[in-house]
Amino acid sequence: MLELLRNQGGQSVRSLSEEIAHVESQAEEPKRSVRKSIYVSLLQTHIPKMENLGIITYNKEKDTVELLQASQDFDIYLETVNKGDIPWSQFYLGLSILAFISSLIIFIGVINWISSYKWMFFTNGLFMVASIAYKRHARKLEK
Repeated sequence: MLELLRNQGGQSVRSLSEEIAHVESQAEEPKRSVRKSIYVSLLQTHIPKMENLGIITYNKEKDTVELLQASQDFDIYLETVNKGDIPWSQFYLGLSILAFISSLIIFIGVINWISSYKWMFFTNGLFMVASIAYKRHARKLEK
């Protein structure tokens, strides 16, 4: 819902429920029961919660939902991951685990052919390259 509001602006709950039904069912014309279920879920659960958090505003008379400025605080949680990709958070977790275990192995002397300071520069370089790649990816998504 937040992504739809951000991309298309404020709209009716009915319109939102139909768009979400298209995305979730991956059907050209989702079943009426699916659209109705999403509509009810939006009205009874999602809209009240997001309105209480100050993310959206809901006009009951017009049955429209508008995105508020505070919604930008949630952008970090809305990372879209394509099929076959991994989220950046998991990538950085994996990179951190690799760096930690490798540093531990070098520290206790299992690997002698690389010094601690060379490994430190290498891991710092890895994180810098990964951070630059993430920044470029995030800029593409903003456009």
